Amino acid sequence: MDRIQAAVSKHFSGGRFVHAYIITGSDADGRGQAAQYLAQAALCEGEPVPCGACRHCRKVLRGVHPDITYVQREKSEDREIKIDAARALRAQASVRPNEAERSVFIIREADTLNTASQNALLKVFEEPADFVVFILLAENTQRLLETVRSRCQEISLPPADKELPQAALAIVRPQSNLERMAAITELEKLSRSELGEAVSALPAAALREYKAGRMTDAVLFGLREKCALAEKYLAVNISASYISGLIMTAFPE
Repeated sequence: MDRIQAAVSKHFSGGRFVHAYIITGSDADGRGQAAQYLAQAALCEGEPVPCGACRHCRKVLRGVHPDITYVQREKSEDREIKIDAARALRAQASVRPNEAERSVFIIREADTLNTASQNALLKVFEEPADFVVFILLAENTQRLLETVRSRCQEISLPPADKELPQAALAIVRPQSNLERMAAITELEKLSRSELGEAVSALPAAALREYKAGRMTDAVLFGLREKCALAEKYLAVNISASYISGLIMTAFPE
């Protein structure tokens, strides 16, 4: 599990969610990744939560889930999220979800909500429907009213990761099976710390390829599963050759 997922996972357990979260820290991409992971968890129908494989998790990952609504500035040149968007969210939050047990509303750059917009949302944050989860993404939470912050649980993410290790990128990029096998075998030449960094970075590197249409669902989810196992094995000093062999099984022959 990468650092962002680990930070988010601390804030839900046993399928229990609070009605509103503020995600801060990292960078815009990191906050977006955290929101996606939290949305998967809120809508997941498998185990463990989020399972990453059920219909809801897959739709969230592809950005096509009908029970997720994004709220943001109407135009890129707008300086703030205006009250009309807040009122539309407030009205939609009373409508039951289409497919899942919950509806998720993700407010991008929530710290650009103007004062009127924030005040318009206070009532729905204070007395939400029991099937609604709000996720606010904010670079600077001090721009949010205290009355808004007090109604949300804050998730503080670790600093943005440095560039993904080349060892991880070399494994997931489009290439022949022989080239990929050679790239995976190169893991065995890394130091223990470098190997750990590469394994931890593989899911993020794979997600980039998936979003670009260069990786299938099956390979993405399989690689995530193998990397989670690999991280456990690394913790108990399993050999690098075993780790590389495990990673190789995530890819079709």
